[in-house]
Amino acid sequence: MDPVSMILSSLVAGASAALGETAKQAVKDAYAGVKSLIVAKYSGAAHPLQVLEIDPTSKEHRERIRHELATKQAENDGDLVSAAQALARTVNEQAPERAAAVGVNLSDIIAAGNILLERIKSTNVVVKGARAGGDFVLRDVTSNDPKE
Repeated sequence: MDPVSMILSSLVAGASAALGETAKQAVKDAYAGVKSLIVAKYSGAAHPLQVLEIDPTSKEHRERIRHELATKQAENDGDLVSAAQALARTVNEQAPERAAAVGVNLSDIIAAGNILLERIKSTNVVVKGARAGGDFVLRDVTSNDPKE
């Protein structure tokens, strides 16, 4: 996953987890740290981020944030990348159901060797345009959709 996508995924999972009624303080703190870095350094993402906090599923606002981060080369912002990685770890540890709710969307994967995706729990898994020089393995995928 490219750094901007990782930042965005962490942000969405963090917003979803941190704003829930049962959010743990560690998640709230990690999310607040990422949010403050984004608001301070990437002003074009501030309004879409506010909307994303209300509706983490908003594709339009996710894309606005992605555009702002990519345009301003957030992948080179070591502080933001580190904070987003820490947020992702915290959400995975403290609120894994929120991380899974975000979903997995992989596209245009090109690997000289094998591609292995395993232990995925999500309501939505999409893989498009994957090309591997070796095996492509998708294993241990379960749905956390309450309807199933």
